[in-house]
Amino acid sequence: MIHSSERCRAAAGTLSRVTDLAKNYTDKIFGGLRYLPTWLPSATVAVGDVARIEERTVIRHCGLENLNIEYSAHENAAVAHRGWASKGALAVSARAAATTGTPDVGANTRVEFNAKHAILFRAEQSRELYLENQGLIEDRLLHMRAEQQWEPDWVLITHVVRAARFTVLISQEKGASAELKLTGALAGAAAGLDSEDIGVDVVNTVGMAYDERGVVDATPLYRAIRVQKRRIRPPRTKRVKPTGRARAGADEYEIAEVLF
Repeated sequence: MIHSSERCRAAAGTLSRVTDLAKNYTDKIFGGLRYLPTWLPSATVAVGDVARIEERTVIRHCGLENLNIEYSAHENAAVAHRGWASKGALAVSARAAATTGTPDVGANTRVEFNAKHAILFRAEQSRELYLENQGLIEDRLLHMRAEQQWEPDWVLITHVVRAARFTVLISQEKGASAELKLTGALAGAAAGLDSEDIGVDVVNTVGMAYDERGVVDATPLYRAIRVQKRRIRPPRTKRVKPTGRARAGADEYEIAEVLF
């Protein structure tokens, strides 16, 4: 008989030590949007994936179906734009702005990145998919852990944000820039670059450490749980943070989504 952990094992490849770029991106997006961001940002994840998080990267091993756990994913009907921009590190160039300080609709706008690893993140027309009957599945994971059928460092992807269109820019150093074409009014400076009221097309960039433009059907955000072993009390399931470890007890609260 094949042990479930053997059925779920897969070659993960060799990963280098987590880079400053990966740590900066995953920490800032998680802090701003309260979702775990994929690294690399264009990586794909799916509800029901069983994985490890190594050096901020999701390494998929299998799905719940491989562990003989039936599940289904529900797609939320609500559509939203989710965006995040490094506050104070992005500025609209005065040369590109109109005399009023507000770039024209459809005009090209130059944005300057005034810090190393400053971020512009856009997940447009996004929907959230989530695991149905999650409580029942969590009970199953706890039982499997008690029977040593669930590895201590495995995580389960429970929520995924799927974006119809996804763009992320990360500056290499201070002084990087991007030329954007806007489909809405930008209210001066860099305010509104994370707003749902505008559309953003990247025309060209200079000095980017990471540059991903207009990716279709992307999954840049997710949530995951793991089975946390406790010294005295029985194990429990807990949401994880970007490192893959369980979030601290002081961070136990219902998260209000930040929708731009």
